Amino acid sequence: MIPLRYGYFDLFRFLSPVFTRRRPVTRILRELRDIQRLYPQSQISVIAHSFGTYALCQALAETDIRLERLVLCGSIVSQEFRWDKHAAQINARVLNDCGTHDIWPVLASAVTWGYGPTGTFGFGTARVRDRFHKFTHSAYFNAPFVTDNWVPYIRDGTIHSTEWERQRPTPPWWQSLLTVLPLRWVIVLLLLALPLGILTWPEYRAGQALNDGLRHLNAGAYAQARRAYQQALAQSWFGRRAARLGLEKANVYDAPDGEFRPHEVKQRINHILAQHPDDPHAYLFLGDWHAIQDDYTTASTYYEKAIACDPKLAQGYFHLGVVYDKLGKVEQSLAMYERAATLADGHQPYLNNLAYQYSQHQDYGKALATYERALRLDGQFLLTYFELANYFLVRGQPQQALRYLEKGVTLLDDPKVAALEKNQGAWYFRHGTDLLQLDTLPRKQCYAYHSLTAVQRLLQRTVGEAQRPCSLDSVDAHDIQEWVEAENRSMRNFH
Repeated sequence: MIPLRYGYFDLFRFLSPVFTRRRPVTRILRELRDIQRLYPQSQISVIAHSFGTYALCQALAETDIRLERLVLCGSIVSQEFRWDKHAAQINARVLNDCGTHDIWPVLASAVTWGYGPTGTFGFGTARVRDRFHKFTHSAYFNAPFVTDNWVPYIRDGTIHSTEWERQRPTPPWWQSLLTVLPLRWVIVLLLLALPLGILTWPEYRAGQALNDGLRHLNAGAYAQARRAYQQALAQSWFGRRAARLGLEKANVYDAPDGEFRPHEVKQRINHILAQHPDDPHAYLFLGDWHAIQDDYTTASTYYEKAIACDPKLAQGYFHLGVVYDKLGKVEQSLAMYERAATLADGHQPYLNNLAYQYSQHQDYGKALATYERALRLDGQFLLTYFELANYFLVRGQPQQALRYLEKGVTLLDDPKVAALEKNQGAWYFRHGTDLLQLDTLPRKQCYAYHSLTAVQRLLQRTVGEAQRPCSLDSVDAHDIQEWVEAENRSMRNFH
């Protein structure tokens, strides 16, 4: 017995119908001719498996190849192979051992050209004896099977039938379906689409970044919008004009020291309007420009223009709600907050204001549900803890207020949490006509410490470490302390 090998044959070369299969066929042909020269008086019989069956049958195209007997197993030779043309080259009837549980010949014929499922279904031709076994692709190679089935055939042409041939069931429907499905064409289309996909992937990513930038811009998340538009510009040429405009909008309030410079901001807004006279974001920025200078009536006019130009501009509704609240239009304010929260689902600043407005309307059930929803969305958005504490104080439930204050103070004292971008904005608290603005971490901590101390005293708890000093000058710290005490008194009196 002489093993003939055709070298390493990877999946790509196996599947490719052109250029890659000829080399192993040539090698098999060369080896067979050499064996015929070495043993000119011998009868040559061949056992071929899998791709070897294909290579051998291709080699039979050369009429000088002569075989005594031929065994095929796991065959992937086409069912249309013309055995009648090679009758003079093979002295005995070809034996084709088929595995009814062998899926690979079926797959090979389904996904590429030139192969057939003959190792599973057989040839169905007079010059080939199809013999069936309950085998998978490589189950033939064991000593008992070779001795009982191949040795008799090679020795004298005897072919023993198998028990499985008499009792094998009809092939499963999915095996037959694979032989007719145009999988090879699907693969070709996928291969053709791959370069297109590689070329268009950056454009897809850029498109996603543009969508993210607009979503953040509409919610007033300008830092996130800036990053998204920068990503879009870095991805490809796609949408560069939209990305540059978006980046210009996201940077409209940008200043190295964080200060609001009305003249510079107005110039940037005018530049946007010069390019796009009805740009909704430009109207939004004009509304902000007037609101910052306490001109709420003019601000509301621009906000109304902004949402008229873009009914999905969540930040327009939100800021309109803020100025309506300042103008005493509480019902309109609530409607604007509800619209903003609907358009930017999951944006916590909107939910906080909406919950506060529900509380002002004494719709405490909706207020609590909205605050709790905000915390479920993000448990590290700190303002919600302190607003919830105030909610429970108004409701006369200091024990629940203490729980949220303790959690809020713990998170506020965590440098990583306090430094998160979402916790950098100013906090505003109101009682009566008084408004407290907390725009730095020390001011927020001072408010939090005094609020916690006030509630602990109310509950006659040991104050302990909650009386930690504020890192502010004594005047500022004293003003915050007095404000907190007045706030707590008004809440208890309200209840």
